[in-house]
Amino acid sequence: HILKDLLNNLSGLHGVVAYSVFQMPYDDTERKKVFKKMLNKKKKLFFACENLEITNQQDINRIENIWLVKKASLKSEQKN
Repeated sequence: HILKDLLNNLSGLHGVVAYSVFQMPYDDTERKKVFKKMLNKKKKLFFACENLEITNQQDINRIENIWLVKKASLKSEQKN
């Protein structure tokens, strides 16, 4: 709920700092909506632990690749 409230009240902000990319929604569609909304509003999204930011589509692609690795890792752990 905090993330949704924040996304609806971005005026006056240059961007948002999150602790980690893994604080974003687990669901791919929901996460991409957050990223797109930030881009559409011309706001930056920073991730402190990973030292990454989203300012364009290429940044989103990089973070989505990180999520793919994370999810694959979780599936692998579940099999063991």
